[in-house]
Amino acid sequence: MSRQPDLPSLPSLMPEVRRLARCERSRVQALSAVLLKDPGLSQRLLRLVNASFYRTAGAGQIVTITRAIAVMGFDAVGRLAVAARLIDALLQRDASMDLREDCLRALLAAMLADQLAEGRRDTEDAYLAALFRNLGRMLVALHLPQARRSARSAVPADRWPCSDEEDAAARRPLGQAFSEIGQRLAGQWGWPPLLAQSMVRDAGAGRFGTPALAALADDLADLLLRRPSEQWPAACHALVRHPEGPGVARLEAALGWARLRVPDLAALLELPLSRFPAWGGRGQAAAADAGRVGDHDAIAPADQETVAPEGPAELMSQAIQDLSAALVEGGDALESAPALALEALWRGLDARAALLCIRRPDGSLHGAMTLMQGRLPDWHAHCRVDPDKGDDLFALLCRRGVDTAIEDAREPRIAQRLPGWFRAGPDARRFMVLPMHSRGVPLGMIYLDADAEAQLRPDAHRLRLARSLRNQLMLALPAPSG
Repeated sequence: MSRQPDLPSLPSLMPEVRRLARCERSRVQALSAVLLKDPGLSQRLLRLVNASFYRTAGAGQIVTITRAIAVMGFDAVGRLAVAARLIDALLQRDASMDLREDCLRALLAAMLADQLAEGRRDTEDAYLAALFRNLGRMLVALHLPQARRSARSAVPADRWPCSDEEDAAARRPLGQAFSEIGQRLAGQWGWPPLLAQSMVRDAGAGRFGTPALAALADDLADLLLRRPSEQWPAACHALVRHPEGPGVARLEAALGWARLRVPDLAALLELPLSRFPAWGGRGQAAAADAGRVGDHDAIAPADQETVAPEGPAELMSQAIQDLSAALVEGGDALESAPALALEALWRGLDARAALLCIRRPDGSLHGAMTLMQGRLPDWHAHCRVDPDKGDDLFALLCRRGVDTAIEDAREPRIAQRLPGWFRAGPDARRFMVLPMHSRGVPLGMIYLDADAEAQLRPDAHRLRLARSLRNQLMLALPAPSG
């Protein structure tokens, strides 16, 4: 199972995201760049952000990775990025309903652990510990679905707690428990020992630390899906086993908070809630009771509107508001301005690549950051535009401050004016240049391009928004000296 290709990036992504999220010197751009390497991951992350956390804040949808980081913080987005990668890795092929169910249980457990860990100092990585407590069970569902079904059928559908029984039932078809499989793979992947410890079924009667909290959250997630809400108080009393752990009131509050998120998370996984005893058959009442989140018992497959229901124009409008707020706040808030503006333009104009060049003391413009669909070469690293002395197309446009869209870069009059760094990059026939000027002095340049078959022709409304974004970004950049 450790040699299977379905989880190629999960072991490597987790350390990278956790390192960036914990580094005090990390910038919004750095973490954004890691998450945006994979457009599929970033899209799923945004859906997970909105389904899991942000809707209760009353400020609308989060539509960019940069905004998610600014609103939620590095740690929260880093944890969700790992969860999004888990979903991506497990569901990239035609996943079984058992696997989707196990993913939902893991996500709910992680969210509950995160809620219960708030204010505690002894529950490091509670979110990740709960998310991966049943890693072995999910991997068996992925690679050995018949064995997963056998273990599942050995436990009644309405049994609670059920996680430990399912774990033990796996010994019959597999010869070892789900938890033992997960611990072995976590060790081979070099994961932190704390995560492997949290997979142990009987952690003993020590202090109430991360493993104990992960086990508690695991039972709460199953309670949420398997028992009706009128049975929760008695169940919560049964779960209060440790004097250092949360009390009944705290557990009930966490369950009520998590219940509001069940329909959205199920939609993210394209999983019908009718599979669960507490939702199936009475799904309409359960959904209505959970904050009027819906009136259906089987959630239809989620579409892209989960992330940005109002469309690209509203995405850019929201970014303009965020930039305006950053300009008012000033200071550290301005650090995220370049990444926020570039990501909004990239998504809002449906571009393949977006490049931001910023002025250096010598007056030249150099590539500062880029966003690209797919895994294109890091061609922007050698980008240099000299508005004062250069004679290439980009230098000319930046010198004149002219917003320009090129329809065919292969046209001879255009091709002969393209610089070497552009020709060395990916083949872009259509591109757009938005120069940034302040008092006649070039401050930078925004470049966007499209695939050969795609159009890069925004309507008048989106073009106005793109220019407004550019203008807001100019205000956030340092003023030129002299």
